[in-house]
Amino acid sequence: MKVISVVNYKGGVGKTTVTSNLAAGLAKRKYKVLAIDLDPQSNLTFSFLNLSEWKDKYAQNKTIKNWFERIGNLKFENLILNPNNVKDKHLNIISSHIGLIYSDIEIACKTSSIFSNKNQKESYIKAHDILKNGIKELRGYDIVLIDCPPSFNMITRNAIVASDYYLVPIKLDYLSTLGLNELKEHIKDLEKNYNDNLKNTNKEIYPKFLGVVCNMVTRRKEGLISTEEHYLSQLKQGDISVFNSMLRENKSVYGDAPKEGIPVTMRKLSSQYNDINKELDNLVNEFLERIGM
Repeated sequence: MKVISVVNYKGGVGKTTVTSNLAAGLAKRKYKVLAIDLDPQSNLTFSFLNLSEWKDKYAQNKTIKNWFERIGNLKFENLILNPNNVKDKHLNIISSHIGLIYSDIEIACKTSSIFSNKNQKESYIKAHDILKNGIKELRGYDIVLIDCPPSFNMITRNAIVASDYYLVPIKLDYLSTLGLNELKEHIKDLEKNYNDNLKNTNKEIYPKFLGVVCNMVTRRKEGLISTEEHYLSQLKQGDISVFNSMLRENKSVYGDAPKEGIPVTMRKLSSQYNDINKELDNLVNEFLERIGM
């Protein structure tokens, strides 16, 4: 089972678009996929579920927030949902909740007090292993995709600790590319601090950077527009691994997908959108190649 976090400090770069369509594309190819929504904004959740259905059936007891709260003898598998809109047995999700914000604060407060604790190393690991321990319970999945919040809070740190890989969706503009190296450095620091606290238990983490997925690009017959080419060139000059596959901006296709609760990959698009289908297929192909599947 391969676990991959989809992460970026910057919001509005299409993390959820990339995560939902990767999950759907992999499921179409008969890989058993679990998509976990860790963003309190819950955009991934509502890419698959109707809001009223989620409120009525799942909000109380079947979200990732319940796992971080760990009340009672909860099993991780009990949080797994089968989206009715998708109707694909290969794709499951674990939904998010706005209250995850408070779960993060609670974990952060506990972590900040570990330095006065005699068992500070054990406490540090325990705070970072909450999600990892849940994922370890899973059986039968090929791939787990985690949609992270746009910050490096304790929830995101839990995702990285649980992951074999991470990928970063970006827009090819100044703000979206600005924090990329900082994010990579923070993940390296987390890896070092976590491993230093393990007391040589052979459970060290080494999350690998899969690369950058350029999203919401402006396609022209001759290629990208000049400003996007500029930022793409900067990434490559900075020795940043960039997916060859890119997803174009198309609000009429990607913007309407959450309303239907079906990712674009699983929708029947007219022939005028063949290029979008091809881009999504290419992304899945390259993703599988990069994780060795």
